Amino acid sequence: MSTNRSAATAATPSEAGPDGTATTTAPRARRAGRDRRRFPIGPLVVLVVAGVVWYVLSLVLFVVPEPAGTVRALIDNFSSAEFTDAVGKTAVDGLVAFVLATLAGVLLGALIGLSRFARRILEPPILALNGIPKIAIYPVLMLVFGLGSTSQVTMGFIFGVFPVIINFGGALATVPAIYGRVARSLAMPWYQRLLKLDIPAALPSLAVGLRLAFSLSLVGVVFAEIIGSKGGLGQIIIAKYTLAQYELMGAAVLLLIVTSLVGTTSLWALERRMARRWR
Repeated sequence: MSTNRSAATAATPSEAGPDGTATTTAPRARRAGRDRRRFPIGPLVVLVVAGVVWYVLSLVLFVVPEPAGTVRALIDNFSSAEFTDAVGKTAVDGLVAFVLATLAGVLLGALIGLSRFARRILEPPILALNGIPKIAIYPVLMLVFGLGSTSQVTMGFIFGVFPVIINFGGALATVPAIYGRVARSLAMPWYQRLLKLDIPAALPSLAVGLRLAFSLSLVGVVFAEIIGSKGGLGQIIIAKYTLAQYELMGAAVLLLIVTSLVGTTSLWALERRMARRWR
């Protein structure tokens, strides 16, 4: 038994630490290498399942276009003026809404997370507003801003800002107490603690909020375009549905799904990287 144990110990690559004890660094390095090479198969599985469900529904319901026909319609019409203008409008409005939601969410989240007084005042109304069905607000936005891009950007902002506030503010409010003791022992000024300890500790949660805000901002913009707008992919979806041009409608929906999936997967990779670095 001791011989086997010795052989197993010898077979495990190790290095001697400063105190002479053995530290098994090779398995740790191999695990880190496997983590870097790991492919996110979740989105791929979702795509395959969605494709199968889509095909089955196209056989059962005449209003659901066939996947191959939808892809052909997207390729044939993507360079048309109608699609180009719609894609440009939705992309710009969605990006502006996401950026504004990120900036406002980070500022309000920092205020709520770092100030107990601000948290007591602002947290209840923010949580209450987050629970309101946001799509019901859009008729008011149309009355105030009209059918232009301002109302769609505002709708996307309303959809996207709350995940950033809640995730970032909650992370700053729950920074481990050991960080405060470390800062006091090193006589850190408050701004150094904020920049070197508190914010880095909250970055993984901020990445989660950004991932959610991206997809929700795009959803808010497209919902607003479907209800009432002068352009955008949402307007193409509702117009082609009204004209029974289901393959073109499906092409617009497919383009939105692919865009959302690419953006969400990229931010998910950023989230994992931050989690590995700061946790």
